[in-house]
Amino acid sequence: MNVIIFSDDNAWIGFARYAGAYRIASELRMAGYTVQVVDFFSSYTFEQIEELLRLYVTEETLFVGFATSLWVRSSEYKFREYLANSYEAHLKTLFPHSDEFMNRLFDSALKLNSQIKFVVGGSKAESLGSERIDHWIIGQGESAALFLTDNLKKKKFHNIPKILEGKKYSYENFSSSKITWSNTDYVFRNESLPIEIARGCIFRCSFCYYPLNGKKKNEYIKSKEHLKLELLDAYERFGTETFLFTDDLINDSPEKVEMLSSLAKELPFKLEWSGFCRLDMIHTYPKMADQLLESGLRSVYFGIETLHKEAGIRSGKGLGRDKIMATLENVRAIWGHQIMVNAGFIVGLPGEPKESIKNTLDWLLTEDCPIDVADVGVLNIKARENLSDVAIYNSRIGENPNQFGLKVSQTFWEHDQLNSREAFELVDQFYANPRFLDQKRGAPFTMYPRLKNLGYSFDEIAKVSIGNLEFKVQAALRRQQLFEEYSRKILKMQKNFKGNYNEIDKQ
Repeated sequence: MNVIIFSDDNAWIGFARYAGAYRIASELRMAGYTVQVVDFFSSYTFEQIEELLRLYVTEETLFVGFATSLWVRSSEYKFREYLANSYEAHLKTLFPHSDEFMNRLFDSALKLNSQIKFVVGGSKAESLGSERIDHWIIGQGESAALFLTDNLKKKKFHNIPKILEGKKYSYENFSSSKITWSNTDYVFRNESLPIEIARGCIFRCSFCYYPLNGKKKNEYIKSKEHLKLELLDAYERFGTETFLFTDDLINDSPEKVEMLSSLAKELPFKLEWSGFCRLDMIHTYPKMADQLLESGLRSVYFGIETLHKEAGIRSGKGLGRDKIMATLENVRAIWGHQIMVNAGFIVGLPGEPKESIKNTLDWLLTEDCPIDVADVGVLNIKARENLSDVAIYNSRIGENPNQFGLKVSQTFWEHDQLNSREAFELVDQFYANPRFLDQKRGAPFTMYPRLKNLGYSFDEIAKVSIGNLEFKVQAALRRQQLFEEYSRKILKMQKNFKGNYNEIDKQ
């Protein structure tokens, strides 16, 4: 292979593909390069990794890549990363394997091809944290990855900077792009798959540091016809009916929601999907609630962030407690229990007193709360010294903390109402509360397609208790079975194959 990309999504229960790795693979394949994505990266023994390298690394191999956004290393980091959204903890888990394991991987690859390069992409690329990595791709990666690969092939090494920023290698073809699944991706039958309908967000909340925030309305979006073809391709090839729509925001316009509702009625299968939505858009456009249900929404994440009016206005989520409560009750009345409702809250937004936060956390644990599963995290501020040097994407709070009344260091922040140490204590207490662990209200939205891939039904997932240890054990066993099936295919099929890449793809 010209390129090998290791990928995984092991941060929580279940199995799902990370869209970023397969988008890069699709773009490079379209340009004529051979690419092997190796999923389940965290699950391999070193002996299996060595075997994979022997199978795929040749003198034609240009680089080994690592798609890092969705993997973690240990249970300690999982708590901080998933539950508390710690940016520094996120960066410290650059690889799911130990440093010793990774150094052996690098050495083994170089023995097979001394010219090979190592490349990191995904959100953890901002760590710039390993001397063994030759290039880091930050932000949108399609054009940067193609530029890198072309120049490696031409041996124009002097043309390639160590850090390739998406801002400098803009990708203009998103509206016609898609993930083109290869047979060598070994997609499972009926597997739930990721799809991007649009990229970026028209809003620019003060705490958010995602790329393409503040984009123009209807920018970076696929047409109904293009999306329909992508959905049909997955259905016809793999039997896929459930999708994770990976957009930063699904319901950013009435037109987009209407398009999804209309599209679902035209498909020869019953579409199911999960994704991010804004509750205030449903408040402004009440018809959206019915249309989202009609479109096949089964599990949704609302980024509510706070019930405090002043803190909400300053952060970009100014609906306020009364309207939030009324809109939640309205969607629950329309949806019943046909859609699992997950909602995110941020502890530490400037302007919110500690007592207000405690009241919100208590409400989230009440029996009649219309939210099925709450996702509570600490205000996440990037304050690393090299941010300005490499133009890493930052939030408005991170860029100008003084304007928001914050004092910030790399490991600590504080304002008049709270500091980060107190915020972490509140989050820890929330997740340790037996009332949270015993809730039988369904899984967070990203877990729905992940658990579907393990064979669980909607009704089974909707009754999951977050603290049910036996369920977690059984889910882990099912994931291991998927890994064993996948690893047999990616190792055995290539071992027995003596032809070329295109012939593999036709099998």
